Amino acid sequence: GQWIDYNNPLKIYNGGDTISYDAPLGVLPMFVKAGALIPQADYAMGNTGDYRVDNYTIKYFPVEGVGSEYTLFEDDCKSATSLEKDEYSLITFSGLETSESYEIKVSNEGTYTGAPTQKQLTFVIYNVDSKPRQVVVDGKKLRGKAVKYNAEASTLTITFDWTVSANTSLLVVK
Repeated sequence: GQWIDYNNPLKIYNGGDTISYDAPLGVLPMFVKAGALIPQADYAMGNTGDYRVDNYTIKYFPVEGVGSEYTLFEDDCKSATSLEKDEYSLITFSGLETSESYEIKVSNEGTYTGAPTQKQLTFVIYNVDSKPRQVVVDGKKLRGKAVKYNAEASTLTITFDWTVSANTSLLVVK
């Protein structure tokens, strides 16, 4: 497959190729598979007690025609028996870029005591060549601060609230 330089997402490499990669001490060479969806806690944490399950930033590294999926395990961050007691959630993110759009779907399976009913999701989509014509979440157009295009970095950042009990669909029309 293809691999994207995490430090410079505009560089895409073909699997099996041999490359020379400049890696000074301050740069960790890291590559992500084409289409990768990488959820992150995009805030300061002093320890695992600071981890929040109501706010995620998902980095998406699309390549046209490459679909991908990622499932995030989530529990109350306290119980050592959440698996045995079926007290957890599985949040699945899937993405696909076509010549006309980016489509991202989010679904949830399961729950646990104290699970938030709503989460703030921020998607950062890399290698976006131009400002999108429209961004739609569950049939509703997003505008203003919810959608930010950075031409210099070729990124599109989209933030919205997700009601966990309902699957959601994000469509970005190129």
